[in-house]
Amino acid sequence: MGHFAALELHLRQDPGQRGLAQEHSPGTLALAAERLLTAGTVVIATGFYIPSAQAVESDGPPGAAFLARALEHLGKAVVILCAESALQAMEVCRGSLGLRCEIVSLQPGMVSVDLWHNYPCQVFVALEYPGQGSDGKCRNMRGVDISPFVPMLDKALAEAQALGIFTIAIGDGGNELGCGRAGRRIPAPANGASIAAVSDARAIVCAGVSNWGAYALIAALSVLQSENFLPAAAEEQALLQSLCEVGVVDGCTARREPTVDGLSAEVCAAFLRELNALTAQYLESQATAAPTSF
Repeated sequence: MGHFAALELHLRQDPGQRGLAQEHSPGTLALAAERLLTAGTVVIATGFYIPSAQAVESDGPPGAAFLARALEHLGKAVVILCAESALQAMEVCRGSLGLRCEIVSLQPGMVSVDLWHNYPCQVFVALEYPGQGSDGKCRNMRGVDISPFVPMLDKALAEAQALGIFTIAIGDGGNELGCGRAGRRIPAPANGASIAAVSDARAIVCAGVSNWGAYALIAALSVLQSENFLPAAAEEQALLQSLCEVGVVDGCTARREPTVDGLSAEVCAAFLRELNALTAQYLESQATAAPTSF
């Protein structure tokens, strides 16, 4: 578990002080990455709507796209689910990265559990996707009810688990689909409304930024496969800039700028540069050592 312990330590960075990153459970990256490697088809849901900007935020789509690219490189089929408000963003991601994945836009309201009959898979990943709280509503980090804009996947998540589909949640605030047990200690915002999601995925990747959780998972896949699938920092920045051009906004500032969760481009780039360097070190050590079980 040495490699993954180091990756998980890197993942605990939380410059925005959201709090969820400290709830990450050791071993989660290994569990999630190993299950992804055994899957033939993976479904990824992403896209968090910002009502004040009438746009989707920049945390989620890049992570989903780079994770999809890594999985496709590994021979997996990928389907990306998103709200209609995030469709253009995901199409930009697909075009920019040359992805083959199918993108499915969903309408607001409760999504039918029949979803899995139409899109059968072995692993479902919810990445920075709104989850229902104890009152049945989806809320943003300020406690604002965004349910009217959300295709709610909570029942579909439960059905996936009942069908034996392995579920992974990636979040940074505790209000994301599948992050329930990790986010219960996250304090309520100023308006007093609990933002905590109630659904629980099998593996919950907690991060300071949800994109970073996806990148750490890609790093874990890289270590397992002895090949670096991570994006370069400049590649992420280029994609963020392309997303801004179609209206994607920073989720904290609600401004159309190539930043994520109020963190500067340099902070985001530094995380990826350090993660790439860490992953490269492990791959180099693997190349000169006997095979090791993680």
